[in-house]
Amino acid sequence: MKKLNLGCGKDIKQGYVNLDNVKLGGVDVVHNLNKVPYPFKDNTFEEIYCSHILEHLNDIPAVLRELWRISKPGAKIVIKVPHFSSSSAWTDLTHRHPFGWMSLDYMAGNNTDWRSVGGRLSHEYGSKEKFNIKRKLIFGRLHRFFGLGLLFNKFPVSLYETFYAYNFPARQIEFYLETVK
Repeated sequence: MKKLNLGCGKDIKQGYVNLDNVKLGGVDVVHNLNKVPYPFKDNTFEEIYCSHILEHLNDIPAVLRELWRISKPGAKIVIKVPHFSSSSAWTDLTHRHPFGWMSLDYMAGNNTDWRSVGGRLSHEYGSKEKFNIKRKLIFGRLHRFFGLGLLFNKFPVSLYETFYAYNFPARQIEFYLETVK
């Protein structure tokens, strides 16, 4: 199974192609992620892991199109980013984008039911890049102890992001994509 750790930094993963824009120990490929195309052939990876990198990039739709291109059909893509309610989304001056429950729905057109945990993600204007999508809000221990994480993941937009996001900030949001080709 071919796997990619995109924007790995110092988080080097065994069994993955570790890519970063700086040549650090364990980095296999050095590439600026704001420059597409990425240095891989079409349909290369079965799994792509992106932890706290997308918020630093210029053009999220271009990155998603590129991830689709280098992914095999049915590939799994895990994206972890700070939720907009988290102080970490705003304190790092290199962050260019905040993320919420529906952030990737920009690419979805009418194919995503934002009230559900699942849905379909595809580029606007009917382009070929399509994904199945699931997502999850991640909270700290205290929020989980009181069951707020379960409640807010059940009603992420109508309850959480509309009324409670800044009172009970989420640490991050995780998107789980599966390529559809």
